[in-house]
Amino acid sequence: MRIRISLLTILAVLTALIAFASCGGHGRAQRALDTSTNPAASGASNTFALEQASEGGKLTATLNAQGFFDLYQVAGELGYDHGALELESVSQGAFLGAPPDVIFFQRGGEGRIPFAITRRNISAGSTGAGVILQAHFRIKATLPEKAVWIGEKLLARDSLRHAIDASVVGGAK
Repeated sequence: MRIRISLLTILAVLTALIAFASCGGHGRAQRALDTSTNPAASGASNTFALEQASEGGKLTATLNAQGFFDLYQVAGELGYDHGALELESVSQGAFLGAPPDVIFFQRGGEGRIPFAITRRNISAGSTGAGVILQAHFRIKATLPEKAVWIGEKLLARDSLRHAIDASVVGGAK
């Protein structure tokens, strides 16, 4: 019995391998991060901060990363008081990069915004501070003290897929 491999089959396999590699597949070479030459690495605070600003019947909640070294992925959930707020839009920040270098997923549900953001190229993560995401709301009723909060399970990883222990400021319910 002869096995015949078509050109289409070969192209499909190559496309799958390229997609796997571009998303940081497990087969990639692991590299050590040199923290000795990076002052941010020794003093990294690894903090997420949730800021809220309201004006003209609108509220914007901004999730910021502060003091990170090699932040590559963030996943979690924002919660909000759906009785007082109506979700209008969610947008990714620029800290981890911009499309097509970053993959951003988010889903909206009543009172919940699960999200995941990851770099897709094989490189070091982001260092320093910047915006992870913004959620924009229309104010429907009197705002409670905590109108928007960060869910309990906020996951952060570095470019080698190691968990980063991070604290959360201004975001707990």
